[in-house]
Amino acid sequence: MLYRVTPIAVVGGSFLPSLSGHNFSEAAAAGCAVLTGPHVGHFYHMLVEMWQINPLAVKQLTGEAELLEVLKELLGDSKALEARQGAAKDAFSIMSHGVVNRVWNLVSRFAIDSQQKRGIVD
Repeated sequence: MLYRVTPIAVVGGSFLPSLSGHNFSEAAAAGCAVLTGPHVGHFYHMLVEMWQINPLAVKQLTGEAELLEVLKELLGDSKALEARQGAAKDAFSIMSHGVVNRVWNLVSRFAIDSQQKRGIVD
């Protein structure tokens, strides 16, 4: 709910090495500009996939100084903020649509194989 009312999401758990990352998918889905720290842990693959869709989708930062600099930039430049917001939302949408399609194809294939084994479908 909070992601819907804020323009920027700072994914705090990604700044602490002990937390091994923090999920930024909800922030991206809500259309926030997503800022993450250096410790993305097992969310690395999601980060890379979103970057491949649009390099502006998630901004990975090295630490507090860069975080402050980027926050000032985004809060002072509405076009840059809107570009990051749109990129995050679009990249997550494309990525999640791909996941849904892959799962649907697997389930469909399994269902057809199962029905063929039982003699229900040719």
